[in-house]
Formats: sequence, C-alpha cells, structure tokens
Amino acid sequence: MRDLGSVVENYYANYYQRVHGHQSKWIWLSFHRKIELTYNPQDFFASVIELGSGQNEHKSFVKHSYYSYLATDVREISDPSLSPLVAGMLPPCNGDFKAIADATDLKYPDGSFDRVIAACLLLHLPDPLKAVDQWLRVLKPGGHIDVLIPNDESLIVGAYKALFSRRKARELGFDDFDLVNALEHITYYSRVVRLISARYGREDVKFDHFPPILGEIKALRAYSVLRIIKSSN
Repeated sequence: MRDLGSVVENYYANYYQRVHGHQSKWIWLSFHRKIELTYNPQDFFASVIELGSGQNEHKSFVKHSYYSYLATDVREISDPSLSPLVAGMLPPCNGDFKAIADATDLKYPDGSFDRVIAACLLLHLPDPLKAVDQWLRVLKPGGHIDVLIPNDESLIVGAYKALFSRRKARELGFDDFDLVNALEHITYYSRVVRLISARYGREDVKFDHFPPILGEIKALRAYSVLRIIKSSN
C-alpha cells in the first residue's frame, strides 16, 4: 500500500517552491499581490498573523506598516530572517517572527491580532467555518481578515495547471501533481463561498474576484479574495 502522506510531504519539501516560485517574479499577476491590493503604505496594523505561510513567500508583498508580523504554518518555516517563537507565544517585541500553528486550533488569546492573512488555505481544510471562527476569535474588533480562495472549478485554473504548474512539476520529475491536489484541496470553491456568505452576516464580508471583469463569470474566475472586517459590536 502506497504511503500517500509521504507524497504530500515530498511535494512541499522538494517541489512546491520550485513549481510556484514564479509567483514572486510575476508580480503583476501574483495572487499575493492581489491579496494586498486594498492596502497602501499609509495603512497600519500593529500585529499581523499569517496562517499557512509556507516558506514566507507572502510577506514581501505586504505594503502597509506594522509592529509585529507572525508567519505560521503546520510545517517548519525555514526562513532565517524570521525569529522563532514557541507555539502559542505572542511576539514579545516589534519585528518578524515564525511559529508552528494549526490554523483550525489557534492557541493565541482572543483579540490578539489586528490582521489575519491566509493564502490558499481554506481549500485545504475539511471545516472552513471552524477555521474562520478561530481567525475571528483571535482578531481584534475592527480588524481585517484577507484570504485567498482558488477556484479549482474554473477554466482558467485548469488551463494554468496544464500550461504552467502541472507542466513545471513534471519537468522537475514530480509526476504526482494531480494526486497532491486531490489529497490537499479537499473543500471546493463554491462550498467555501456559500458557507462564508451564509455564516458571517454580522461582519463586513466581501469577495474580490479575479481576473477583473472576466472574474464575474464563475467559470472564468481564477480565484477570489475573501475580505472580512470584524464587527466592533
């Protein structure tokens, strides 16, 4: 019997960054940039936590200022520019930090952060509402959540995989790209959007669809950025 878990770990350890590394180079097309589109250098969030940070690819796209930035993931983040913290420990001072954290079971106190960022994470979780409940819990009133939701049902995403990511994985010698997606993307786009829309009526919730104009047609929507501002009531 094949160990499918080892296939996933092999992908993230040895191939993920090489398959998707162009996201940092193609800055105008990068979904990391789209997550940050609504912010500018005049904006300020004192404490920021990023969930599912991978190897800290997103932070370089953040335009606003902050006191502390905490990158977290269920796997070790190797970036040496980040100071390591014990799981559940809040940043003790200003700066950039990293820690191990389960996005569905955060150990941080209520109202710990001013902004929560998650790139391509909700599709990996069996219970997206449990996760967002956690994110709202650790968020201060008036704080912001920004989450990427890829649309695997989209014609654009299908074409992107065929032309770029799947093709790149095979060129690198990894033939299980579609298997990893099947194992990891366990919650489909439409389910996430419907559940979020129905659940959080008290909060300020909106979805920014990409690409512009074409993204208003679901079949041509590559991804959406979910933006939630926590109610102060």
